[in-house]
Amino acid sequence: PRFSPDGARLAVELQTGENLDIWVYDLERKVPMRLTFDEGSDEYPVWSPDGSAVYYSSERDGEVDIYRRDPSGSGEAERVLERAGRQTPFSFSPDGTTLAFTEYLPDTDSDIWLLPMTDEGEPQPLVITEFTEYGPQYSPDGRWIAYGSNETGNFEVYITSATGDGKWQV
Repeated sequence: PRFSPDGARLAVELQTGENLDIWVYDLERKVPMRLTFDEGSDEYPVWSPDGSAVYYSSERDGEVDIYRRDPSGSGEAERVLERAGRQTPFSFSPDGTTLAFTEYLPDTDSDIWLLPMTDEGEPQPLVITEFTEYGPQYSPDGRWIAYGSNETGNFEVYITSATGDGKWQV
Protein backbone atom coordinates (compact mmCIF):
# COMPACT_ATOMS: atom_id res chain seq x y z
CA PRO A 1 0.00 0.00 0.00
CA ARG A 2 1.12 3.54 -0.78
CA PHE A 3 -0.31 6.75 0.68
CA SER A 4 -0.90 9.66 -1.67
CA PRO A 5 1.35 12.69 -1.03
CA ASP A 6 -1.53 14.49 0.75
CA GLY A 7 -2.34 11.40 2.85
CA ALA A 8 -6.00 11.38 1.72
CA ARG A 9 -5.85 8.27 -0.48
CA LEU A 10 -4.22 4.86 -0.45
CA ALA A 11 -3.17 2.93 -3.59
CA VAL A 12 -3.03 -0.85 -3.17
CA GLU A 13 -2.87 -3.97 -5.29
CA LEU A 14 -5.69 -6.43 -4.67
CA GLN A 15 -6.54 -9.85 -6.05
CA THR A 16 -9.37 -9.49 -8.58
CA GLY A 17 -10.24 -12.87 -10.03
CA GLU A 18 -6.98 -14.45 -11.17
CA ASN A 19 -5.12 -11.14 -11.50
CA LEU A 20 -3.88 -8.35 -9.28
CA ASP A 21 -5.34 -4.88 -9.90
CA ILE A 22 -4.63 -1.42 -8.54
CA TRP A 23 -7.30 0.14 -6.34
CA VAL A 24 -7.39 3.65 -4.85
CA TYR A 25 -9.08 4.01 -1.49
CA ASP A 26 -10.38 7.44 -0.42
CA LEU A 27 -9.60 7.49 3.31
CA GLU A 28 -11.96 10.37 4.18
CA ARG A 29 -15.02 9.05 2.38
CA LYS A 30 -14.04 5.40 2.95
CA VAL A 31 -14.68 4.60 -0.72
CA PRO A 32 -12.62 2.12 -2.78
CA MET A 33 -12.23 2.58 -6.55
CA ARG A 34 -10.74 0.04 -8.90
CA LEU A 35 -8.16 1.80 -11.08
CA THR A 36 -7.06 -1.01 -13.43
CA PHE A 37 -9.06 -3.59 -15.39
CA ASP A 38 -6.34 -5.10 -17.60
CA GLU A 39 -5.69 -8.64 -18.73
CA GLY A 40 -2.75 -9.75 -16.62
CA SER A 41 -1.71 -8.37 -13.26
CA ASP A 42 -1.09 -4.74 -12.30
CA GLU A 43 1.20 -4.31 -9.29
CA TYR A 44 3.43 -2.01 -7.23
CA PRO A 45 1.54 1.31 -7.24
CA VAL A 46 3.64 4.45 -6.73
CA TRP A 47 2.22 7.99 -6.49
CA SER A 48 3.79 10.86 -8.37
CA PRO A 49 5.04 13.46 -5.85
CA ASP A 50 2.23 15.87 -6.80
CA GLY A 51 -0.46 13.15 -6.53
CA SER A 52 -1.58 13.60 -10.13
CA ALA A 53 -0.76 10.04 -11.24
CA VAL A 54 -0.29 6.48 -10.03
CA TYR A 55 2.55 4.56 -11.68
CA TYR A 56 2.55 0.75 -11.65
CA SER A 57 3.80 -2.43 -13.31
CA SER A 58 1.42 -4.07 -15.75
CA GLU A 59 1.80 -7.37 -17.54
CA ARG A 60 -0.72 -6.58 -20.26
CA ASP A 61 0.46 -7.62 -23.74
CA GLY A 62 2.60 -10.38 -22.16
CA GLU A 63 5.40 -7.96 -21.12
CA VAL A 64 5.78 -6.23 -17.75
CA ASP A 65 6.20 -2.51 -18.33
CA ILE A 66 5.56 0.67 -16.34
CA TYR A 67 2.28 2.55 -16.84
CA ARG A 68 0.68 5.60 -15.28
CA ARG A 69 -2.93 6.55 -14.75
CA ASP A 70 -4.88 9.45 -13.30
CA PRO A 71 -5.91 8.33 -9.77
CA SER A 72 -9.49 9.47 -10.43
CA GLY A 73 -9.75 6.75 -13.08
CA SER A 74 -10.37 9.26 -15.88
CA GLY A 75 -8.55 8.83 -19.16
CA GLU A 76 -6.62 5.82 -20.31
CA ALA A 77 -3.48 4.28 -18.83
CA GLU A 78 -0.31 5.45 -20.55
CA ARG A 79 2.77 3.29 -21.04
CA VAL A 80 5.74 5.15 -19.56
CA LEU A 81 8.48 2.61 -20.16
CA GLU A 82 8.65 -0.33 -22.56
CA ARG A 83 11.74 -2.53 -22.35
CA ALA A 84 12.75 -6.17 -22.33
CA GLY A 85 12.50 -7.78 -18.92
CA ARG A 86 10.24 -6.91 -16.00
CA GLN A 87 10.13 -3.29 -14.78
CA THR A 88 8.82 -2.38 -11.33
CA PRO A 89 8.50 1.24 -10.13
CA PHE A 90 9.47 1.98 -6.53
CA SER A 91 9.98 5.68 -5.76
CA PHE A 92 10.26 9.18 -7.15
CA SER A 93 12.86 11.77 -6.40
CA PRO A 94 11.21 14.42 -4.18
CA ASP A 95 11.11 16.92 -7.06
CA GLY A 96 9.37 14.35 -9.31
CA THR A 97 12.01 14.48 -12.04
CA THR A 98 13.23 10.87 -11.70
CA LEU A 99 11.60 7.49 -11.07
CA ALA A 100 13.70 4.74 -9.46
CA PHE A 101 12.70 1.28 -10.68
CA THR A 102 14.00 -2.27 -10.83
CA GLU A 103 14.45 -4.26 -13.99
CA TYR A 104 14.61 -8.04 -13.94
CA LEU A 105 16.53 -9.81 -16.71
CA PRO A 106 17.68 -13.46 -16.51
CA ASP A 107 21.35 -12.52 -17.16
CA THR A 108 21.69 -9.92 -14.39
CA ASP A 109 18.77 -10.77 -12.09
CA SER A 110 17.17 -7.61 -10.64
CA ASP A 111 18.96 -4.26 -11.02
CA ILE A 112 18.21 -0.62 -10.18
CA TRP A 113 17.62 1.98 -12.86
CA LEU A 114 16.60 5.64 -12.92
CA LEU A 115 14.10 7.03 -15.43
CA PRO A 116 14.09 10.79 -16.07
CA MET A 117 10.49 12.02 -16.33
CA THR A 118 11.02 13.90 -19.59
CA ASP A 119 9.86 12.96 -23.07
CA GLU A 120 13.46 12.36 -24.15
CA GLY A 121 14.52 10.71 -20.89
CA GLU A 122 16.30 7.41 -21.34
CA PRO A 123 16.70 4.99 -18.42
CA GLN A 124 20.08 5.20 -16.68
CA PRO A 125 21.62 2.31 -14.73
CA LEU A 126 22.27 2.96 -11.04
CA VAL A 127 23.22 -0.46 -9.56
CA ILE A 128 23.88 -3.33 -11.99
CA THR A 129 25.44 -6.54 -10.64
CA GLU A 130 24.94 -10.29 -10.86
CA PHE A 131 23.10 -10.10 -7.52
CA THR A 132 19.51 -9.12 -6.73
CA GLU A 133 19.00 -5.40 -6.06
CA TYR A 134 15.46 -4.26 -5.30
CA GLY A 135 13.21 -1.70 -3.64
CA PRO A 136 15.03 1.58 -4.37
CA GLN A 137 13.73 4.40 -2.14
CA TYR A 138 14.80 8.02 -2.40
CA SER A 139 15.73 9.91 0.76
CA PRO A 140 13.51 12.94 1.58
CA ASP A 141 16.20 15.33 0.27
CA GLY A 142 16.71 13.28 -2.94
CA ARG A 143 20.46 12.87 -2.43
CA TRP A 144 20.45 9.18 -1.46
CA ILE A 145 18.80 5.93 -2.49
CA ALA A 146 18.36 3.00 -0.11
CA TYR A 147 17.89 -0.49 -1.59
CA GLY A 148 18.11 -4.16 -0.73
CA SER A 149 20.74 -6.55 -2.10
CA ASN A 150 21.84 -10.14 -1.54
CA GLU A 151 25.44 -9.60 -2.58
CA THR A 152 26.77 -11.00 0.74
CA GLY A 153 24.54 -14.07 0.52
CA ASN A 154 21.92 -12.50 2.80
CA PHE A 155 19.46 -9.74 1.94
CA GLU A 156 20.71 -6.51 3.50
CA VAL A 157 20.11 -2.78 3.10
CA TYR A 158 22.53 -0.48 1.28
CA ILE A 159 22.67 3.22 0.53
CA THR A 160 24.16 4.89 -2.53
CA SER A 161 24.14 8.47 -3.72
CA ALA A 162 21.42 9.30 -6.25
CA THR A 163 24.21 9.51 -8.83
CA GLY A 164 25.48 6.03 -7.93
CA ASP A 165 28.71 7.26 -6.31
CA GLY A 166 29.68 5.09 -3.36
CA LYS A 167 27.82 2.36 -1.54
CA TRP A 168 27.40 1.71 2.18
CA GLN A 169 25.85 -1.27 3.94
CA VAL A 170 23.42 -0.21 6.65
